[in-house]
Amino acid sequence: MTTRFMTDPHAMRDMAGRFEMHAQTVEDEARRMWASSQNIAGAGWSGMASATSLDTMGQMNTAFRNIVNMLHGVRDGLVRDANNYELDTMGQMNTAFRNIVNMLHGVRDGLVRDANNYEQQEQASQQILSS
Repeated sequence: MTTRFMTDPHAMRDMAGRFEMHAQTVEDEARRMWASSQNIAGAGWSGMASATSLDTMGQMNTAFRNIVNMLHGVRDGLVRDANNYELDTMGQMNTAFRNIVNMLHGVRDGLVRDANNYEQQEQASQQILSS
């Protein structure tokens, strides 16, 4: 997969899905940790210990949010790049097909021109022979 990863839009989208799953896991764990910190006062913690714990959890929650945002950024970039790669590839194929069609039209036009010239020469030869 690694050799074709940047040229395989499906592999890029699969990887984007993995980053989304990782982001969801981080969000779920951050919610669990935050919920457990809310119940700490009920466990006998109070005053400075409780405030310190809540402050630490707030910092960890911010860190987890940053991680989730980065994972979503990678996911979005992979999807965007896969779409752009497909569009670019389709554009290149469209250009190639257009070039082929133009060449075929050139061949057709050349054959029609040559056939017309042959007919004119044949008619001129017939007129000379009949006179």
